[in-house]
Amino acid sequence: MSRNTEAFIVYFSQREALTNYLQIGTAAMALLLRNVAAENGPDLLGAFVDACAVKHWAKGKRFPNQIEVVQNGIAEVAHHGVIRHAAAFDNFTRNIVIECARFSKSGRQSLDKLGHSHSLVQKNPQGRWVVCPCCHEKADTIGNLATRLETMQEWLGWRPSPKLADVFPMFHLMRRIRNRIAHYDSMVGADLEDYSESKDVQDSIANFRKHYAKRDVPALPKFRRGNRISLAAVNSILFGSMLYEIAGEVNNHACGMINEHEFIDMAFFYSSIVEEHPYRTVRHRTAEARINYFLDRYLRRATRTVTERDIIDRLQSQIISDSSAEKVTLWSIAVQRHRELLT
Repeated sequence: MSRNTEAFIVYFSQREALTNYLQIGTAAMALLLRNVAAENGPDLLGAFVDACAVKHWAKGKRFPNQIEVVQNGIAEVAHHGVIRHAAAFDNFTRNIVIECARFSKSGRQSLDKLGHSHSLVQKNPQGRWVVCPCCHEKADTIGNLATRLETMQEWLGWRPSPKLADVFPMFHLMRRIRNRIAHYDSMVGADLEDYSESKDVQDSIANFRKHYAKRDVPALPKFRRGNRISLAAVNSILFGSMLYEIAGEVNNHACGMINEHEFIDMAFFYSSIVEEHPYRTVRHRTAEARINYFLDRYLRRATRTVTERDIIDRLQSQIISDSSAEKVTLWSIAVQRHRELLT
């Protein structure tokens, strides 16, 4: 993508890490299951635990039901994947709302839900310029995942493509599975059983296979009321892929709401204002170089028109305080913070 938001970059990183975790975790547990299926399996599984050399674990533990223990572990990896994928999408959609409210002037002017008395920074009691919480306060009211897709449309003016809208029942299936895992000890309820067998869900899976899958998608298990959910890791990865397609469309829409000069604000904000950021690893000679380094994260250099000179002009034009004692602009804050980060 030629444009990206911080929210989507973080989400993409989390999704990739989750996919790796699900694949590697399942592979490790499957190999473990093969090893402990032997006659001395109960003692062998205990020996594997001892080999981890965790001083807080008692030595010599024995697992008389070692097959069941490892099989339950394989299931828990898949279940954990669903919960984490849902949480990552939840965080992404909240953060993308915050970023549109924080950086898109047109969004604040044209969308009632984003409109508010806005400031990018504020001075704390210690006299330091810090993040203004006004945009976070807006996102605190967006509700839960049950209505999240409608919320994205209402708050951001996003309209899903027809092919994406066709897979929305798959999103609601994932959400129901997540809720049963998190709140009902992974037991299938009547609502999940009925919904999983509905024509809407079956059609949505077929549509996902048609429009987004590079190969055939893994079959979902049957959900029977009163039984435990029996997902495999490939099912969790499938749901993560579906969420990624939704997040990608929302991100593209959000990028269209933020112009290049507002991406400069984003680069300034994450490079200089937030207290910690994992991308802040390179020492820079100047404040504009620091911000430009972050700007490359959001706007591909080959496709953008703004330069380091535009960074200075943009931030100098935004006056935060114009008292008789001192004129404060975002650029003066950037220069001051750059000096602090060098020490």
